[in-house]
Amino acid sequence: MAIGLEGGYCIKEGSWYSNSIIGMRIGNYGDLFQFELGVAPGVVSCYDSSSVNFHLPVYASLKLSATNGSFYFKMGGAYNAIRDDDYEGNYSLRAGFGSAWKHFEWDWAFIQFNAPGYNDNKDSYIFDSSNMMVGMRMAWYITR
Repeated sequence: MAIGLEGGYCIKEGSWYSNSIIGMRIGNYGDLFQFELGVAPGVVSCYDSSSVNFHLPVYASLKLSATNGSFYFKMGGAYNAIRDDDYEGNYSLRAGFGSAWKHFEWDWAFIQFNAPGYNDNKDSYIFDSSNMMVGMRMAWYITR
């Protein structure tokens, strides 16, 4: 079981989000591949609004260990099960790198691309730089 925090910031528009993490990891930190599935309830704030809205991404990620678990590359995606349709799209894709130990994981940095929201330009697509966020994630694993 994973418990943690993550946050991200849009480099172009000033939007941000902050989530807690509740997930399950399949595989040990030292394995070549690990899979994680979970939910990340949190809040999101958009650049053109002073309000903060609740959202609930359901995420999945795959990690590839580069050095017996201490350094890894990670890729994954999330479906926004609860979202504000005016500002958030249905899904996001993410890739990053970090370090892991038996009970702790730290994604030093990741890049996340968010699907365009309802009010976004319909010509926009997921890999448009205006939909890009950078962030950091820390998780603690309850293991034996």
